[in-house]
Amino acid sequence: MRIKKILAVFSSEPLRVNVPSKWADLSPRQFRLVCSLFAADIPADSFDSILFLRLARLRAIAAASGEGGPVVQSGRRIFMLRNDAGGLACDSVAWVHEVAPVDALPHLVGAVHKSAVDVRLKDLSFGAFVAADSSYAGYVSTGNPELADRIVRTLWPRIRKIRNWHRPAAVIWFSAVKSWLAGMYPDLFAEPDRDDMFASKGSSPAAVRESVNVQIRALTKGDITAEERVLAAPLHRALTELNALAREYKEFKNSCRS
Repeated sequence: MRIKKILAVFSSEPLRVNVPSKWADLSPRQFRLVCSLFAADIPADSFDSILFLRLARLRAIAAASGEGGPVVQSGRRIFMLRNDAGGLACDSVAWVHEVAPVDALPHLVGAVHKSAVDVRLKDLSFGAFVAADSSYAGYVSTGNPELADRIVRTLWPRIRKIRNWHRPAAVIWFSAVKSWLAGMYPDLFAEPDRDDMFASKGSSPAAVRESVNVQIRALTKGDITAEERVLAAPLHRALTELNALAREYKEFKNSCRS
């Protein structure tokens, strides 16, 4: 049996690669790659370099030395890069550490599993969001994968087997929604004010629970028999009412000070 050898040769041409420059540029396959790397145990100082190589479909051959930059392989060709190539590569994928805009995610989260809820969580009840937000705060604080799994099952209700990369996908999505909600309901999600009873005093699980309890009391007007109805209300209907209450409360405080 003959074995065909593929010879890799140094190229005299400059290396040209295309990598996504923002969340919206990712394909579902690339989104899975990003999430898989976030789920892997990769040193922080190596993450961006590895991500760039994977997105650019390059294979590292040798690290930078005194005589030249790193050596990479693309297809059958080998390239020696400039000494500053590593820094430029990391800069080109730095956007993955920023909160994704929610508008960039529909085609990505829908490809994770077909049961994905609406990207802005219009399908969720206020109670389901409250539970997911509590799990989110707990996961950020502790890294407990069971808490991330709760978010996964909220966002993709019919998913059966949760894989490691699904957890970062859920966190990316939920972070994007929380950022979007802050713009949609600015009075409710304003910067923390020690004198504002509606504002969360922090992002810890305990602070989230305290904030949620205040919100539920505001919506029920203190009627504990109405709590179940409030939690079952559509998310955005509840947030709209809470935002109006927060605005009225701030206006009342300002009028008392003047």
